[in-house]
Amino acid sequence: MRNTVNRKNMQYVIFFLVAYGVNFLFGIPLLIRPYIDIGVFGSFMVMLPAMGAFLVKYLYKEEKEEDKTLRNVMFALSLSFLVLIFLEISGILADKTANKIAAFGVCAGSILLLVVRGRGKEHTPLFHNVESVDKAIFLFCVLMLVRNMICVLPSASMAVQSLYGTILSGLYMVIAFPLSAVCYFGEEYGWRGFLQEKMQNKFGKRLGVVLLGILWELWHFPLWFTQYNLKPWEIPYRFVMTISFSIFLGYIYMRTRNVWICALVHCIVNTLIGIPSESSQVANPLIPLIATILMHIILATFIFAKEYSSDAKTTEKTE
Repeated sequence: MRNTVNRKNMQYVIFFLVAYGVNFLFGIPLLIRPYIDIGVFGSFMVMLPAMGAFLVKYLYKEEKEEDKTLRNVMFALSLSFLVLIFLEISGILADKTANKIAAFGVCAGSILLLVVRGRGKEHTPLFHNVESVDKAIFLFCVLMLVRNMICVLPSASMAVQSLYGTILSGLYMVIAFPLSAVCYFGEEYGWRGFLQEKMQNKFGKRLGVVLLGILWELWHFPLWFTQYNLKPWEIPYRFVMTISFSIFLGYIYMRTRNVWICALVHCIVNTLIGIPSESSQVANPLIPLIATILMHIILATFIFAKEYSSDAKTTEKTE
């Protein structure tokens, strides 16, 4: 029993050292001085949760056969981005050049990851079990659409533009997801595919997913005052946002046991949440904030779904 506890604790330590330790090692100095391009760092950062999870599974021989090829691709990509960071730090590569190489690496790496995954011996459709959450995903998309239109009220013309922007962004995701899949898989394999179940086993299904949301937001700390440029009052809002998304994505994962569906929803979030992105487009800046908080409250109600009850059964794990 004691050996089992020690084993689980060491798995936590290894995961957090990679996902958080490496992240903070390179990210916190950015708060003091922008020594590397934030886009390059961000591309490397999103791979760390998956790297931590893959490393734990490799060291403790818990890998499934289909994990091995995905692990090799992710580690190769992560190492490539690490080399890119050091080339930028050393001054061999200029920030703009490194940024362009990173963007190309994300696109090429995403295509490679999808191709490798599709050629697995135990191949299943990428979005296997999506039919069990299609209504929830549709509801989420509707919520995002309504939120985006409310944000620009009472301007009817801006509401129409927001509607068009949301629809075009939805069409854009047909291209965007395959070209950025490595980023979303990198996060979701770590948060949902690895850490969620461990947190829920330790703290219960509901508290575990809420705590995961808090940890998820803390992981973003190096971006708070760099890429996000947050004001102090926006930090609590960030926690509300990630906790609600953690609850919704947790529901998706428990229903499907498929991190690729979580990655797709994560892509939808990042694509649509910024429409409209300029507060100058609205008559009252409080409108976007109130509309967004209401959306998160609705998403948070998924914590009362039967999947979060202690005796709920989930579908067989696919990946």
